[in-house]
Amino acid sequence: MKYNPNIHRRQSERLRTKNYSTGSYFITICAVNREWLFGEIRKDEMLINKLGAIVKQCWEEIPMHFLTASLDTFVIMPNHIHGILSLRMAEEYSGDLQQPRRGLACQAPTDTASQISSISAARPYRPKFGKPIPGSLPTVIGAFKSSSTRLINKLRNSPATSVWQRNYYEHAIRNNDELQKIRMYIGENPKHWFTDEEYSPEMRE
Repeated sequence: MKYNPNIHRRQSERLRTKNYSTGSYFITICAVNREWLFGEIRKDEMLINKLGAIVKQCWEEIPMHFLTASLDTFVIMPNHIHGILSLRMAEEYSGDLQQPRRGLACQAPTDTASQISSISAARPYRPKFGKPIPGSLPTVIGAFKSSSTRLINKLRNSPATSVWQRNYYEHAIRNNDELQKIRMYIGENPKHWFTDEEYSPEMRE
């Protein structure tokens, strides 16, 4: 996919009039130290391992725990996940943006697979102290990270070990044209893994 500065930038200005408890967002969450925890890329396809299968399960279960949330295209990569997540009551969006979608299917060595892809664009969000807002984007992402970390550490018998970086990246999707471009980028992400800025061969397990 051709580089698009409107999508692939690391920082994006927030819309001043937008309510960030609602809307559709492009999310990137990276593994701690960019370690290859979730699988590997072979022949342009993502092969998730058991840890990647846990991440897939926890991501897909977000709407079960947050009834105002819906999922769109997503991808699990060796050391990060990209996904589109929508929170309801965003009056400025309608139509295709509100239709939930599944991740793209991909092969896994032993478990049911998941592929879904990536963009490393957006604004870094760092948790701040204060009372969490129920159903807000930080609350949803925090719950996903917490549940996947707990299950991964249980599987590998590594209590109190970090799985994710503390911050994550979010980009508020402004319209359906931008949505389609991000979906395309996500779908093609495994093909561009070896030129991805998150590619870190030194952190391969």
